[in-house]
Amino acid sequence: MASNITGSGGADLGVCIKDTAVIFTEQLLSLFYILSPLEHTKDNANDVPNYEVALFPVAGLLVVVEQIIRLIKKHPVSRFQDLIINTGSLLLFTLSRALLLGVVVIVFSWIHNNFRIVDLPLHS
Repeated sequence: MASNITGSGGADLGVCIKDTAVIFTEQLLSLFYILSPLEHTKDNANDVPNYEVALFPVAGLLVVVEQIIRLIKKHPVSRFQDLIINTGSLLLFTLSRALLLGVVVIVFSWIHNNFRIVDLPLHS
């Protein structure tokens, strides 16, 4: 058993925590549309990550932050039913937004492919 333990476990944990923090920060920034255009411009529409689904952990954090603020202000904590309703409405809103955005992208792509007049370079 002891032969399977390596000395780099602490370093791996540090890298994992750093990567998780970077991903979480990017998700938080994408919630407020604070993203670098150079890093997030994609040549192909299929390469764009699904930002809508990636926001669920951040939304959970915001619910926790809301409860902490309520405790600091000495307000009663929200009821469990309210938290479930808020989470459900977040899911419905996000899914409907993602579906509508998908339809809009498909329609605009079709219009662009069939009726474009000029091709502009992406990285100009």
